[in-house]
Order: sequence, then C-alpha cells, then structure tokens
Amino acid sequence: MTEKDQNAYFVDLLCQIKKLAADYYRLTGRPLGVTGEIAEYEAIRLLHLTPAIVRQAGYDAIRHDNGSETKVQIKGRCLHCSPKKSGPRLGEINLLKEWDVVMFVALDMELEATAIYEVGRETLTKLINPIEDDPNSAKSKIPVRKFVQNANQIWQR
Repeated sequence: MTEKDQNAYFVDLLCQIKKLAADYYRLTGRPLGVTGEIAEYEAIRLLHLTPAIVRQAGYDAIRHDNGSETKVQIKGRCLHCSPKKSGPRLGEINLLKEWDVVMFVALDMELEATAIYEVGRETLTKLINPIEDDPNSAKSKIPVRKFVQNANQIWQR
C-alpha cells in the first residue's frame, strides 16, 4: 500500500469512527472515549503540525515556526456531549511534563472540529496555580470555560 493509499484509508477509517462514536452517544447517552484521538488528528491536520512520537510524555505534536519548535499538548471535548452542571473540563494537564502550549479542540455532536484555542505555559501555570509542597497539585483539570476565556482562538470552522 502506498503512502497516499494509507492516508486515504486512515481518513476513511477516522470518518467511520466519528460516525460510530456519534451514533453510540445518541443511543446510549455515553461518550465512546475517542474524542482525544480525534482532537489530536484534527489539530494536526488543520494546523499542519507534526505529530509527536506515539505516547510522547507531555506533548502530542510540534509546531514549526521560523526555525523554532513549539511542543503542543492537545485536548479535546465534544461540548454538546457532556452537559454537566459544573461544565466540562479539559483532560489532565501536568505542569511537570514537557510542553510549551496547550491547544483545546472544540468538537460538535458529529465530532467535527468547530474551533481551536491555545494557551501558553506561563498563562496556564497561573490558571492552574499549583499548591507548594503538594505533588498532586501539579496536575489539574481546568474548566473549558476558564481555558477559553484565557486563550487565543487560532482556528474556527
């Protein structure tokens, strides 16, 4: 199989996964648990990022800008799939891991990207505000609303 054939197969497979996940949610009211992988793929595709090696600790992709590299951690949520009273939260962000920015990919009910937001490490560290001498405080799940309020929107459908 050529690289072009592999890419076409991958895109087709991802479309099938999105449809299955959306149908599963409509039938059960529960997410299938693929939003993170889909969000990573969409950010990499839409923003022309370079994927990091699989299971790279701390970041999912690399952005190349004028000879510099930015390590990007990617988070995603289907905002219409999880109506919690307290509001949806991003997955865990670990301040002890290596990354430069965190991107949040907002997905619709069909798991299609609607917007991508970015927050730099310095700003996000202030938002998370770890407690001194508590190793668990270096990991945090920040509310999506708080993240978006402090982010730059870098892509919109």
